[in-house]
Amino acid sequence: MPGFFEFLSERGYESHEIKRLDIRWDHIIKPFLPEIEGARVLDLASHDGRWPYAFAAAGAREVIAVEGRAETVAQFADFPDTDARRRVNLSAGNLFDFCRDLVARGEKFDVIGILGVFYHIMDHNLLLTYCRELGAKLVIIDSLFMDVPESMILVKTEPVKRDLNAIAAFEGQKRGIQGIVSIPAFREMAELLEFSVEQVSWEDVDAEFRQPRLVKDYFRAKKKRRYTFALRRQAGSSAASPNSGAQS
Repeated sequence: MPGFFEFLSERGYESHEIKRLDIRWDHIIKPFLPEIEGARVLDLASHDGRWPYAFAAAGAREVIAVEGRAETVAQFADFPDTDARRRVNLSAGNLFDFCRDLVARGEKFDVIGILGVFYHIMDHNLLLTYCRELGAKLVIIDSLFMDVPESMILVKTEPVKRDLNAIAAFEGQKRGIQGIVSIPAFREMAELLEFSVEQVSWEDVDAEFRQPRLVKDYFRAKKKRRYTFALRRQAGSSAASPNSGAQS
């Protein structure tokens, strides 16, 4: 039976890429359908708009999205001309600048998606703080993490020419930074910002799909492994600014 992302076959996606996205949809969108329905959604590092489109198709009333590469944003114009696409506003820009400007304007969102970019940055705590400032009731994070007992961030580099990797910080830069957060460090950041942390189970995925070209990265018996988490604001928590507590 065709999955949600089957329409991407007409945009040059290969069958294994579509199957991977469909399996991820089952764990990133499907568990949260009641919370997405009627929500105002912010999606960060949106690539060609596939996840903003998925949020809109799942019933979000509006999806604001940002992606760092303008040429990738342009591809969204080729998505099916549906009501879902018309409820997506996808812009090109730096996600931290974008979030800072949204906070300055007093914008609020019900749901925020951080799907893939969390290990391509170093300012994880700042990004989570922006999520809090933007009023998110639910933050969905899907990322590579370090599954180790230590509270740490593993720093690596990656080529910026690949469109799913970090964005170049200056013209001519060849490699960018990966910051892979350990689960204890991630939990501490989230909980200090008064978010609860819930891990989304992937154990329902059939063994035949746990292969390298599909979703093996969610089942690695290694320190680096992909996880999906849901962060929710704890009842009674108060608002704070990204600079609260800072001293000069």
